[in-house]
Amino acid sequence: MAYTRGMESISRNVGDLTSTERQVYETVLGHQLHAGQQVIVQLIDIDASEAKAQSTTSPQENGAQQNGDAKLPDWCDVYRGLSDKEVEEVEESILARSPASRNIDIEF
Repeated sequence: MAYTRGMESISRNVGDLTSTERQVYETVLGHQLHAGQQVIVQLIDIDASEAKAQSTTSPQENGAQQNGDAKLPDWCDVYRGLSDKEVEEVEESILARSPASRNIDIEF
């Protein structure tokens, strides 16, 4: 992956977050955060031509490019052959068990 301007990195100690900030991070990450942890967010600028090329390729090709042109493992096609209804049922069962499915009320 070619980087044009580098990378911006932001680190935040969980113990220093306001309750609203903490709720936002917990919602994004899908689980509770604890004091003594640190959240690190990185923003990377990629070459515009590479971004355009990635948007015109299939998701499998995108993954292969990001993984050094390696072939994706077979489990990446877990939904292959399932009907839309079957995929929906699988996703519902996964989301029902996910901490991210909890209703977290975020007020700004």
